[in-house]
Formats: sequence, structure tokens, C-alpha cells
Amino acid sequence: MNKISFYRTTNNMHKRVVNVFLCILIFFLSGCGRINDATPIPNDIKEPMGSDNRIEDITPEPTNPDSTITPNNQNEPLNEGAKEKPLYNKIICIDPGHGNPDKATGNEQIAPNSDKIQFGGAYGTQGVVTKTPEYALNMIVSLKLKKALEAEGSIVVMTRMSDEENLSNIERAKIGNDANSDLVIRIHADGNDNKDVRGL
Repeated sequence: MNKISFYRTTNNMHKRVVNVFLCILIFFLSGCGRINDATPIPNDIKEPMGSDNRIEDITPEPTNPDSTITPNNQNEPLNEGAKEKPLYNKIICIDPGHGNPDKATGNEQIAPNSDKIQFGGAYGTQGVVTKTPEYALNMIVSLKLKKALEAEGSIVVMTRMSDEENLSNIERAKIGNDANSDLVIRIHADGNDNKDVRGL
């Protein structure tokens, strides 16, 4: 397979992954709604601006008070008819799995109030041919999914916006919970020792 065909195949794979997620989301969310639809969307769902692409801060009180933050989706107009779509105004948290191993958090609880401890900076797998680390592929797919969901009128919260970050599982869960998310999607690209395995 030459390089052009490989990159086309990789790009098509990314598009298929995004389309599969959108179909699943529309299926599960088309019939569900908030307990109180009159409740306004929290104003504390924000994302930092700037060239450093740091993680979106959706906590009520930012951990870094000096950060420059603006409301999510503020500068992105909705597609025509977005208000009539089933994902409109749904708060969806996307968690790109893993992160830079150099930024690992060390050992951590697997969940709040849990006695079980695990390593908090798992590297994940990598491409056999491209050698692309899983955390980088997860980020690429997550950003494509973010764009597609925002086009449907969803409010998207990201646990991380850069490959230079590596959050603990508890930190990731807190971001989704603090945003009052309707849905949390964790993006991973698991590997297998059997090189004959294919597909999603």
C-alpha cells in the first residue's frame, strides 16, 4: 500500500468512526430529554482561548484564575435548523483517552472513595505501520466528533484539547459531572497482540 492510499484509508476510517458515534448518539438521545427542560444551560461551561490549546475548564471555579476563558461555542454559528435536531442543547462530554506519558499523574484511585489503586498515566497502544500513539489518534477522532456534534447543535465539553495533557480518571469524570453532561463519550483505539485482527 503506498502512502497516498494509506492516508486515504486512515482518513476514511476516522470519518466512519465519527459517523458511527453520531448514529449511536442520535438513536439513544432522540427520545430523551432533561428532567426540567426550562432549566437554562449552566453559564460555567467554558473553554480557554489561546494558542496553548489547554483543557477546557468547566468547573464552577477555575483552577487557574488567570486563565482567559469564554463560553463554549460562542463564536461558532449553528447550522440552519439545528434547534429541531435531537442533539440540540444536549451537553456532551468527549474524553480523548490517555495522554502524554511524560505528563502522567502517577498512581491514583480508580474512582472517588475507592481503595483500589492503579497507574494513572497509561500510554495506550500505537499504530503498527504509522507508530502513531493511541493518545494522538484519540485526539484526532475526538476533535472530528466535536465538530460534528456542534454542527448538530450540541454543547461539547472536552476533557483535554492537547496531546501534552494526561489527566487522571477522577479528573476526567469530574469535568463531565461538573458540566452536568447528558452524555460522556470516552474515545479509545484499543490494540491487539494478534496482527490478523481487523475492524472496529
